[in-house]
Amino acid sequence: MDSTPEPNPETIRQAMQALEAQRPVLGDAAVEAALAALRQQALPGDVEVTGDLAARDVVTGVQVRQGDLFAAVVNIYTAAPVQAVSTADYARALTAYLRHLLTTRRTLNLRGIRTEKLLTIELEQVYVTLSTLDPRQERKLLGQTGRFTEAELADLERQQTRPVHDLLAGKKRLVVLGAPGSGKTTFLSYLALTCARALAEEKPELVVDRLGLPAADIPLPIFLPLREFAAYLRDLAGQNRVGGGAPSLLLDYLTGYFERWHLHLPADFFARQLEADRCLLLFDGLDEVADYDERSRVSEHVTDFVHRFPQNRFVLTSRLRGYTGAARLGSGLMKRGSSGLT
Repeated sequence: MDSTPEPNPETIRQAMQALEAQRPVLGDAAVEAALAALRQQALPGDVEVTGDLAARDVVTGVQVRQGDLFAAVVNIYTAAPVQAVSTADYARALTAYLRHLLTTRRTLNLRGIRTEKLLTIELEQVYVTLSTLDPRQERKLLGQTGRFTEAELADLERQQTRPVHDLLAGKKRLVVLGAPGSGKTTFLSYLALTCARALAEEKPELVVDRLGLPAADIPLPIFLPLREFAAYLRDLAGQNRVGGGAPSLLLDYLTGYFERWHLHLPADFFARQLEADRCLLLFDGLDEVADYDERSRVSEHVTDFVHRFPQNRFVLTSRLRGYTGAARLGSGLMKRGSSGLT
């Protein structure tokens, strides 16, 4: 007697819905292959499934044949059809998202400064361009330590620094390392604010003048604190749901992170932008993931995400001490574009 349990239709239905949700990340071919396997599991015995499955996530009216015994039309499972998202809906979503960035990134973060009344400072009015050493110049100066006094080396360093956003113009992938309080998060906020304003107000000259980016290619900024992504992974681990460093997990988190602001973005809002190579991902504070093993896992997920969407722009910030060992980004994916912020 065969003791193999029959497939649970509800479990299979949920698995098929989950696969459809991952279509932007996995691709059509992989999703269709997995769906075909699940459809076979939905029916017992020697079963052949045929029919025209025109609908993307509604599988109904499929012809099923089991040996020579019968042929019938049955419903394997049904799901509510996905509401089509119009171009106007995406435009409204983009407007809402940009408005959110302009609101949340426009003021300077004054954590740790106590005042008698609320102090609000507009970031664009007070921002001072950060300077940095290119890693090649830094290594050259370090090699000259025995030839110059500390004062002379400091003077040489000042002469050879350059605005950090110059590196952004020349590199699509940038890791910014700096001491506590050196302005790393403020730098990312300024990038997000500049790109958001250029898009929202149709002022491409802002990214040209401030960031040295081409006017015809204004990226959509996406600001993401990595300590919160680490907490998300920790919660998933508690539910036994975390596997390898799949880029889909970071994309899922990205969507959920902005849902809390009630922006009503389409489910594939960020996936569409990433697939079109239009984004500037701003990963803030790798070092703020305090546990080394967790920080290494976060780094693995970021590396996989960069590898999945390689033509987008990426900037990651960290203190130098938090960017060591397995916590460093994968070789060849992100290059350390600056260090020693001043």
